[in-house]
Amino acid sequence: MVSRVVSLKHFARYIYNIQKNDFDVLGVVSGFTGIGKSTFSIMLQTEHSKVSGLDWDLSHLTWSRGELLNWINGEGNNKEGQLPDYSAIISDELFMMFYKRNWFNTEQQEALGVLKSCRDRHLFILGNIPNFWELDKNFSNQVGFYIYIPKRGEALIFQQENNAFSDDTWNRRINMKLFASGDIEKSINFLFKVYFNDLSSELKAEYLSLRNRKRVSDMLSNKIVALESYKTIKLREAYLIQEVFRLWDSLGRKHINKDLSIPLGTSVEYVRRQKEVVLPTKL
Repeated sequence: MVSRVVSLKHFARYIYNIQKNDFDVLGVVSGFTGIGKSTFSIMLQTEHSKVSGLDWDLSHLTWSRGELLNWINGEGNNKEGQLPDYSAIISDELFMMFYKRNWFNTEQQEALGVLKSCRDRHLFILGNIPNFWELDKNFSNQVGFYIYIPKRGEALIFQQENNAFSDDTWNRRINMKLFASGDIEKSINFLFKVYFNDLSSELKAEYLSLRNRKRVSDMLSNKIVALESYKTIKLREAYLIQEVFRLWDSLGRKHINKDLSIPLGTSVEYVRRQKEVVLPTKL
């Protein structure tokens, strides 16, 4: 089978044409650590800037969910910090922003809502993560292009299947078998292959300097937000424990489970833990 290979320039123009048809473009780049995810993202968005005519440099990389949302939506009535329509953005650590095990996180849920409602901005957003399948499903369902880097300098481009009756438009189980057998390019999701070069020594040094400086502060900010969300969840659980204990004798546990919509075993456990819980005066 003849492989479908296109240039970075072709892929960049392909993306821009989608944007011009009144869509945004969300892509995810995955592959082992050090394989070239950031390199590919930078090279592709550099080519995209040549097509779109918009200025682009490494200042369009972020490790912060808050900064990403600010670039998309802006702040206040004046939309301060918002990037122009058709802008290209790289989220270099999607794991910290849209990890599937943090689905309960309020900030993550709000961010997903922003992504769903920003189509009219016609943005091109790329995110990097070692494993695509560790993303929140509500995020991965919005992804237009899944880009896998099997080895340095080579990218496999996939898109969701347009199938009105499928609950898995990435056909994960089928593609796992095709990939293992070396036939992944036969996948209905496979679009084409792209070869790419390494960054210049100057650009690589600039990227590493930015990453080492900005990633630390941005990821620390993300962790602080995550910790505050976790504290809020624990406070809510403490109040629920208090409520179960208060109603235990007067209503009986069956009525408690019905009124509070919690499993029977949960209320029993909450009563057992009541003496261990230090309850705050307010949430």
